[in-house]
This record gives sequence, structure tokens and C-alpha cells, in this order.
Amino acid sequence: MDLRTLAGLAALTLGVALSREARAECTTDIECKGERICVEGVCVDPPATEVAPAPPTTIVDPPATEVAPAPPPTMIAEPPAPPSDETPAEARRAAPRMERRSTGLFVAGIVSLALVPVAGTVAFWGAASKSMCTFDESSDAQQAAFLGQPRPRPANCGRHDATIYGGLAASAVLLGGGLTMLLVGVKKVPVERASEVSVRPLLSPTVAGVGLSTSF
Repeated sequence: MDLRTLAGLAALTLGVALSREARAECTTDIECKGERICVEGVCVDPPATEVAPAPPTTIVDPPATEVAPAPPPTMIAEPPAPPSDETPAEARRAAPRMERRSTGLFVAGIVSLALVPVAGTVAFWGAASKSMCTFDESSDAQQAAFLGQPRPRPANCGRHDATIYGGLAASAVLLGGGLTMLLVGVKKVPVERASEVSVRPLLSPTVAGVGLSTSF
């Protein structure tokens, strides 16, 4: 084979290659749009990738804890009350009736306590009168000395002592006596039940009359 023949074959091969490249849509994946790829000069979509399904999750419940039942409540029986031979009516009669020991002492104690402020006021008035008398006597003596006159006769300020001490003594007596009479008079004491007789009418469809009931 001569040189011309080799050159012709080379030119023919090169022309065929160039013509195939000119007819191809792409040569690499970069030349395709999006996620398409180049396969034999044509942009095609990539094959879908199958995602294997996740294995099912099995939920295992924890074992139940057995709870021991609570013990039954303990019942404590109270001892029965001793039988009583008394009927309700006899029990009412047996209970003594209570009354105030002395209504008179109770009232007298209240009156005595009410008079305590009066006696205290009398004693306070006597003390105030004595103080005024002493003040006037001192003022008169100072005025006479200033004017050069003879000293005036002393005033009898001691006359108020009886009112002062009498009011204080009366307050103490009324307070002590009033409290004593009040406490003694208000105390409850049992009173013996006197016999009573009561008349009650008896009415029924077949009987009509009166009934007598007594209590001792």
C-alpha cells in the first residue's frame, strides 16, 4: 500500500468521527440541563432510584406490675354500754333542777358595782377641791407679801380630806361587796323537785275523759 492510500484512509476516518460528533447532542453530563445525563450523545433522565422501605417498628409493652391489694380496714368494735334500769322518765326526774342561788344577791351585786364609779368620782372631786384650796391660799399669801399687807388667815383645806377618804373607802367596799354578792348570787345550785299533779284531757274515738299525772 502506498502513501496516498494511507492518507486517504486517515482522512476518511477523521471525517466520519467529526460527522458523528457534529450529529451528537452532548458529549458530557455537564452539557445536559437539570439532573439529566448524557448517554451515547443524547441527554436522558437518570434512572429512578428505588428506596427500600424501612422495616416495621415493633413496640413492645413493658410487663405489667402486679399491685398487691390493700388490706381491708380493721373495724374496732366499741364495748356496749352497760344496761340501765332507769326509764327516760325516771332519768329526767333523777336529774336535779338547777336555779340561781339568790336573785337578790345577784341584783345587789350589780347595783354595788354600778355605784363604784360614783364613789370614785366623789373622791376625785374632793381631791380637786383640796388642790384648789391650797393653790388659793398660797396665792393670797404671796399677794399679801408683795403688797406689804398682813398674812391672811390660813384656809381650812383639810375639810376636804373626809370627802377624799370617804369616797375611796366607799369605792373599795362597793367593789369588794359587789363582786362577792354577784358571784354568790349567780351560782347555780340544785333544787329539790316538789311533787306535781297535772290534769290532761283524754280524747279518742271511743273514750273521752281526763287523766291525772303526778311527779315527785
